[in-house]
Amino acid sequence: MGIALFWVHVTDLGDSAVLLPLALVILFWLGLQSVRAATFWAALFCLDGAMVALSKILYMGWGLHPAGWNFTGLSGQSVVPMLVWPTLGRLLAAGRSAVWRCLLPTFGALLAAAIVISRLTTDAHTPIEAALGALWGGTLAVLALWRLPRERIGGGRPGWFLPVAILLPLALSYGQIFPSNPLLQTIACQLSGRDKPYTRADLLQSLAECPAAAGRGKATPLRPPG
Repeated sequence: MGIALFWVHVTDLGDSAVLLPLALVILFWLGLQSVRAATFWAALFCLDGAMVALSKILYMGWGLHPAGWNFTGLSGQSVVPMLVWPTLGRLLAAGRSAVWRCLLPTFGALLAAAIVISRLTTDAHTPIEAALGALWGGTLAVLALWRLPRERIGGGRPGWFLPVAILLPLALSYGQIFPSNPLLQTIACQLSGRDKPYTRADLLQSLAECPAAAGRGKATPLRPPG
């Protein structure tokens, strides 16, 4: 397996086809123990995705982006993994020793960081899109990890149910591509009244007089933007 294919496999762990079912697993598991904790996490997840959708729709529909930046919206596959994977690590570590309670969320964060890197190595996003996405998702992950112990989640070990519930979406959905980008394009066009959305090509054309910015564009991703 070549290095390029390796990063494609890593980036697939951040696709919504995998993360949306995992988010439902987290919500269900938290709901069994604390409705308040489940509600809080659901709010964080919705806020997480809403910021991604808003940033993409503003560009796709109206071409809005920070002046001089090669930025078409936050990288969803940098944002959402930063919240989901560390949270899963925290839940799997419930009832275990302090070492595991530190190790498993850390592993989740490292996996999410690897997915962020994969968005760059597969040419799906520019560094600023991936970095800002990781910063936003990481901030919400810190809030989640800070709040869950206060809710006393997981008085005992999660047993077999949670690991199986995590593996099932991976087995069924890993390698699939959720059509989030076409969906957002449709919404952006409907809201803005445009026949077609603004694309990376439109942005690079507008930045043609600024080679340093335009050079960060990625035209042929191994995996589509997310």
